[in-house]
Amino acid sequence: MLIGTSELKITDEHMGVVSGKFIPNENYGKVRKAIWDFHRSNSKDKFQKIHNLRINCQLENEVFLSPLGGFLITDFKGLSEDELHFEAPGNYRHVIENFFLSNPPINRISKPWEYITIEQKIDYENELFKEIGKVKPKGILAFLKTKKHKLSEYKFDAIAKSSHNDDVLFSLNKTDENKFDYAVIHLTWKGKLESNDNYPRVEFYDSFNHFLNSRLLQDKRDWGK
Repeated sequence: MLIGTSELKITDEHMGVVSGKFIPNENYGKVRKAIWDFHRSNSKDKFQKIHNLRINCQLENEVFLSPLGGFLITDFKGLSEDELHFEAPGNYRHVIENFFLSNPPINRISKPWEYITIEQKIDYENELFKEIGKVKPKGILAFLKTKKHKLSEYKFDAIAKSSHNDDVLFSLNKTDENKFDYAVIHLTWKGKLESNDNYPRVEFYDSFNHFLNSRLLQDKRDWGK
């Protein structure tokens, strides 16, 4: 559901922050109270509640941002729609360089890899969450202690997909030491927690350039243009 647009500009290059005036559309009214509640709440679970909105930001060139600091809509009860602000802090350096400092923006994803739609992004993330046990069991299963998958410690955002198989490029992050920025994961589409930590299969990359040089270029050689 599209809730608005923003003309983003770099507001703190060192910290990878882009932001701009938020221009809501008619759908924003469906989530506005949740944004108000987030800003006025002192609850420990306020960040989980805002996370549950699954806010995404897609640029005009189809690239989805996946900033380490998430997304923030500054909106308090009593503000007019003309005063709203959108911010995405903690973008990777290559995102700042390729999409905000370069004119025109530089697109480094190419065949056989391709960017994804918002519907695909949500589907891929939902399936991954099921396969690594990041979806809470329902009903009687909610009382059972489930096995913890090795990938469950990461936060994932789907970025792009291979046109030849079920490999999906995810950006990733975790709260403690994070050695990798990206991973290619081969989804199994079982729709449930994998009992073997070797599945879904994963290839880690410490940077976007690492993915481009080690995986995308190899796929180009294997599959052709």
